[in-house]
Amino acid sequence: MWISRHHDGDQYSLLGWETTTIFSSIRKAEMQETVPDLVLVNPPCRGLEKALVRQLVALALQHIHYSSCNPETLYEDIQAMPSYVVKRLQWFDMFPHTEHTEVMVLLEK
Repeated sequence: MWISRHHDGDQYSLLGWETTTIFSSIRKAEMQETVPDLVLVNPPCRGLEKALVRQLVALALQHIHYSSCNPETLYEDIQAMPSYVVKRLQWFDMFPHTEHTEVMVLLEK
């Protein structure tokens, strides 16, 4: 999911894509020189595809919000983005009395 600020600075566009179509969207944004201000990723338990991690790093986004149900793959994906720092982290116990949790991380360049 991308959030892009318009030229006047007060309006935002919220655009969502599945991972299968995001690569063409990234290429289009690069060609138009319209890199989003923020990207929200919520991958499956296996984490982000390695190619997508490389694309996100190459875009040099200011912020990435990463929502994950798997702390191990979250850690691996963050390690693959060394230019980003974890600014905030929030755990969510969405299913009490189970082992399942979600974590939201704000990564900043």
